[in-house]
Amino acid sequence: MTGKELTKKEKIKRSQLERQLKNSKAERKSAIWIITLGIVFILIFGNMWINRNQEIKKDELILIAGTVSNKLELKREKSIGSSMIIQLDEYPRIDFKIGRFSAPGLKLTSLQNNIMVGDRIQIDILKDDYSNDRLSDQRTISVYGLRNDELEFLDVNSYNETRKKDRNSISMYLLLGFSFWVLGYGIYLKVKNEK
Repeated sequence: MTGKELTKKEKIKRSQLERQLKNSKAERKSAIWIITLGIVFILIFGNMWINRNQEIKKDELILIAGTVSNKLELKREKSIGSSMIIQLDEYPRIDFKIGRFSAPGLKLTSLQNNIMVGDRIQIDILKDDYSNDRLSDQRTISVYGLRNDELEFLDVNSYNETRKKDRNSISMYLLLGFSFWVLGYGIYLKVKNEK
């Protein structure tokens, strides 16, 4: 220093400036994380919103037949909703799953009254999931249609309708709005602390 001692008022002022600089630096770091989080949210929820009306067409599906090897029950899971696993004797390493978008369209009572272990059924899966090497792996494949020789218990149209409702729900718009708010808040913090 110049040999001149700081007064109490100057020390307080200097201390406040140092604290403000430290806070500003911390807010700048936080701003970068918040902006990144906002961008990730926008990419995830924006992609869901953009593809909200995308449908699975019947020509994208392939029908496979098999013998049921498990009891067919609809199970409720807290995080993902209702689902059902179908196991077939012909594909022992694969769980065929009726997921949360297909489950609301499933004619459950009719299915449970007409299909038992050992009965033959036909299911629709995506052609992309159907290949010899992919069907030999231990994995789960989504089901979009389910029937026996007499009755249809599920079709792809119910999946498409449920998916559209979910993607066009108020919660989707709230999540998208929240994503933009997070991004905006991060930009605000960054700009505010650039001064």
